[in-house]
Amino acid sequence: MCYHKSFVAGVEELLAHYSASFESITEEMEPMREQFVLLLRKDQGLNLSESNEMGEKLIAYSQKDALPATLTKQELSELKWYLKTLTSIDEDGVKRYYENGFDYLPTPIITAGNPDKFQLFKWGLIPFFMTDKEKAMQLRTQLLNCVSEEMYNTPSYREAAKNAQRCLIPVTGFFEWRWLDEAGTVKIPYYVTFRDQKVRSMAGLYSRWKDKETDQYHYTYTLLTARANTILEYVHNNKQRMPVFIDKDNEK
Repeated sequence: MCYHKSFVAGVEELLAHYSASFESITEEMEPMREQFVLLLRKDQGLNLSESNEMGEKLIAYSQKDALPATLTKQELSELKWYLKTLTSIDEDGVKRYYENGFDYLPTPIITAGNPDKFQLFKWGLIPFFMTDKEKAMQLRTQLLNCVSEEMYNTPSYREAAKNAQRCLIPVTGFFEWRWLDEAGTVKIPYYVTFRDQKVRSMAGLYSRWKDKETDQYHYTYTLLTARANTILEYVHNNKQRMPVFIDKDNEK
């Protein structure tokens, strides 16, 4: 499974499919919006009405010797992250056209612990037992996907699987790569979706990890994969895997 999945949907479609509240998403994003405004105030040049213009200026700031004195590199990185998040999710729905595990942006999912509301979790599971923050942040990109046949035995996923920390990941499709050479240097991306292009649920596991230095909790998830079917064997010809999808009748 590659590191992208597609998801664009309105609130009405999500509510109709899952019978879950989207209200908590708005509440979770309010602190992000406040922090974003505080960072913007540090540089008057970012007082722009259009998010596209602001994004272009932030990119320009990233160029060599172009960093403004009023912003540190860390603050600049945070601004980009907040801008991507706040412009892609709002009270009307999700407008981000694909998820990239290496962006580590919050994604609306539904957990077994709170099945009646959407929550913002980040793709790339951090196991609860991690003690080193730097290693935990590095590990998450290696745990974007979980081989479902091994989830009860693999240490990183075992406790989440045994504790039924299951989640549904709403998608409208996903991207996969077909390798054209053995090294994978030449690849063709395929977008795999359903005929009706309606929302479907990928299966996942979720985790809560506490940063002992800051006492902050990090909520993350991984998506489950299974042996590819005949069609996906051709597309994902390297590892021959595909996401696990849950039928609507079995979602609850």
